[in-house]
Amino acid sequence: MSKGKKTLILISAVLLLSLMLSSCNLFGPGDQTTGGDSTDGTLPYSETSSSPDSSNTTAPDTDETTSPETGVSTETEPADTTGEVTTEPVPVQTYLNPLTGLEVEKDLRRVIPISIVLDNLSLAVPQSGISRADIVIEVLAEGGITRLIMITNDYGGSEVYGPVRSTRHYMVSLSQAFGTLMVGAGGSPLGYTMIQSLGLPYLDGVNDPYSGLGFYRDPLRLESAGASHSLMTNGERILKLAAKHDWTTTTSSDIRTVFNFGGGQRYTGVATHVCIPYSSSQYVQMIYSPTTNTYYRYQLGDRAHIDAENGEQLNFTNVFILFAETESIPDDTEGRLDVVTTGEGSGYYISDGSYMPIRWSRIGDTSSFIFTDESGAVISVNKGKTFISVAPKWIEGQVELNYKAD
Repeated sequence: MSKGKKTLILISAVLLLSLMLSSCNLFGPGDQTTGGDSTDGTLPYSETSSSPDSSNTTAPDTDETTSPETGVSTETEPADTTGEVTTEPVPVQTYLNPLTGLEVEKDLRRVIPISIVLDNLSLAVPQSGISRADIVIEVLAEGGITRLIMITNDYGGSEVYGPVRSTRHYMVSLSQAFGTLMVGAGGSPLGYTMIQSLGLPYLDGVNDPYSGLGFYRDPLRLESAGASHSLMTNGERILKLAAKHDWTTTTSSDIRTVFNFGGGQRYTGVATHVCIPYSSSQYVQMIYSPTTNTYYRYQLGDRAHIDAENGEQLNFTNVFILFAETESIPDDTEGRLDVVTTGEGSGYYISDGSYMPIRWSRIGDTSSFIFTDESGAVISVNKGKTFISVAPKWIEGQVELNYKAD
């Protein structure tokens, strides 16, 4: 073969080899869906290879799936990986307190209320625990002084009450208008007679053989005021003494509701500064606050009536003044009184900075009060705490409902 022919053959072979090598790049790097002879579905580039565009590619934020029927791609949000659990707030169960008509978290509907006779002499104030009362009743004792009866159905803990004093027969009657378990420190002869005749339990800090379970002397009060003004109790002790006597503190049915709670009161006039002159030594004022819509209590002149335990001044949504026949008991050497708390009488209902004349009535010493307006219709009472002044009928003309200082 001639040298020319050999050269031509060599050139042809080189050209053919070049064409074969260039055929490996007929499918460019951007056309990866159909290129190559791979039968396992892999791309022509290995996972470790980089395509010319891979440096600008980021992973998508959503998962992509394809419908087998339509082949349409749909995007789904990625699963929440924060670990946070969202829960709906659990509603708080509430109940109506039958003494106030207010919603409370504790079910008190079948708890027998307690009534505690409290000392109200200047030596004894401020009392302990009185701000916890749902209802406070004030009534004259002998010598122009008053006693307070605090009523609550939320007790049983370490809360302190006192100083505790002796009861009277009309105080027993007033307590039973609310169906209470009575707490006191002794009593008058007529008081004990009524307790026994009605078959009532009485947690007695003086004559109960187990009184040490229920009562104690406050050392500071004992030192400053004497033994008569230092007897105290608390919720736990009340329950212990009641249990010692097998006296129940709960009932199988809801306790009585004395007040007709609601709205639509038909007031007669303004009552923003109420003055009740029980005697020359006990002058009570109830002053209305529009801010709280309650009446703040002052006594013994112009002293704010506070609770020794928390410094809170007593204040009430409702104020009742009930005028009652009040007379000295004949031949009683202690000058004790007879206050008639059954039958019927006149009075005032005071709330919202206003008042209305009312009539009160009771059938007997264990029955509830009924409060009506002058037409005889049962009145509606605002929800909240209540102060009841059982005032002697002889001061009816001296009570002021909207006192204006000179």
